Amino acid sequence: MGKVVVWYSKYEPNEAQIKHLRNIYGEDVTIRKVKRRFESEEQFLRYIKRNKADAVYAVLPLEIIKRMMETDIGKGVDWLWAEFVEMKDGVRSEMDANFDPSKDSTGYFFGFGQHRRFIGFSKIKDYQLVREPLEDFEKVEEEIANEESYEELYEEAKKEMVENIKDNKTLIVMVNSTKYSDKDFVSVQFNKGTAVFEQLRPMLKEMGFTFNSKKKQWEGFVVKDKKEEFLKAYREVIVTVLENMGTLALQKRGLPENLTNRLVKEALSETKGMVKLRDFTKDEDVGKDSNNKGEKGEVEM
Repeated sequence: MGKVVVWYSKYEPNEAQIKHLRNIYGEDVTIRKVKRRFESEEQFLRYIKRNKADAVYAVLPLEIIKRMMETDIGKGVDWLWAEFVEMKDGVRSEMDANFDPSKDSTGYFFGFGQHRRFIGFSKIKDYQLVREPLEDFEKVEEEIANEESYEELYEEAKKEMVENIKDNKTLIVMVNSTKYSDKDFVSVQFNKGTAVFEQLRPMLKEMGFTFNSKKKQWEGFVVKDKKEEFLKAYREVIVTVLENMGTLALQKRGLPENLTNRLVKEALSETKGMVKLRDFTKDEDVGKDSNNKGEKGEVEM
């Protein structure tokens, strides 16, 4: 099997570069041109490993290349550097007589106009950037370290939030009433003693709902014209419960409250909502029996 070279650059390899790679790695070398972006160095390294690369040509800052070279995956490949000679005529048109399309490139590289001619590849062995600080960076580095620890605490808060949502999940079932033509029979289920229980129970009692101890659910009637109003009030209670739970989870860990919306949104996405609504009032096929167990009209809130 031939060698594999991963080519990570917005520029296509020219004829001379392909010829040199074949001379180095064999005529059957595969040049794998990467057209995608990577979220991290680790993701790029996994790509290199997955493609069983023998060499990598990557147009990236040398500090990043050095870090990747020091990894277990990076130590197993050649990191290539393209060598160019800068022509004396500056930026030239590709129509100029001394422009060789098989090995030349022209344009503004690193902000400067250049006409360059490729002469071969080198293997990067090491790279050192020597710097002298002009300011005290310790305080800034400490703040960044604290921000990183905040993310760990945030993940803890999200885990707690997910568990709280699971405990506080509710189910609303709406069915055409057999008793009233202008009302829907509504049943609500949620766990006793939870935050949502404390918030919803007063609201349901005020609306005339009663608790069915046998079925362990709250039951009542909602006028058809008031159904959306009922669901809106229900959502407002849920939003209040979620915000309170999120704020408390953040406060316990000393995290800023402005993360509440993000916390709630991410936790909800992991639990697929907090309220499950089964609305049978819009489906004639389901019938008018309040004991229907169908799944039609199911909505996450």
